[in-house]
Amino acid sequence: MEDFVEIGGVKFKFNAVLFQAETDGKYEVVLENGTKILFEEQSEDREAMVDMSYTNRVDFNGLVGATIMDTPENDIYRLLGCENVTVEANRGYNSDQDMVEVCNRLLPNGKEQLSRNNVIKLNAGDLFKLPQDDMVQFVQDDCTHIEG
Repeated sequence: MEDFVEIGGVKFKFNAVLFQAETDGKYEVVLENGTKILFEEQSEDREAMVDMSYTNRVDFNGLVGATIMDTPENDIYRLLGCENVTVEANRGYNSDQDMVEVCNRLLPNGKEQLSRNNVIKLNAGDLFKLPQDDMVQFVQDDCTHIEG
C-alpha cells in the first residue's frame, strides 16, 4: 500500500511532493516533475487527489479552483471531475508538447463528478481532449480553451 500525504484537503503520493507551503489558507505544492499547483482548502466530499503514477503524467482528481502550471517537459495532465481549474500549459515552453485531457470522474459510491468551467491555456503543438470529443485535438495556434 502506498503512503499518501494530505495537504489542504488533497491527497498526494508521499514521494511525489517536492515542496509544499501554506499561507493564509492558500496552498502551493510542487511535484517531483516540477509541476506547480496552487489551491485553497478542498472540501472533503470532493475526495481530491493528485496522482503521479506514470512518468510526466499527472492525474488531478476532484480539484476545485486550482491553478496548475506546467514544466518544460512533455507533460500529460488529466483533469478528472475538476471544476474551475486553470491549466497554464502555455508558459513559454514552445519546444515541448503537452497534452491536457478533461473527463468526468466516477466515485466509488457511484456518484459522477463532472468536469466543468475549466480554463486550459495551450501552445501551438499541444494536444487536448474534452469529455464530448471522441478524438485528441492538435492545437494549431496558441490558444485558451474554456471548457464548460
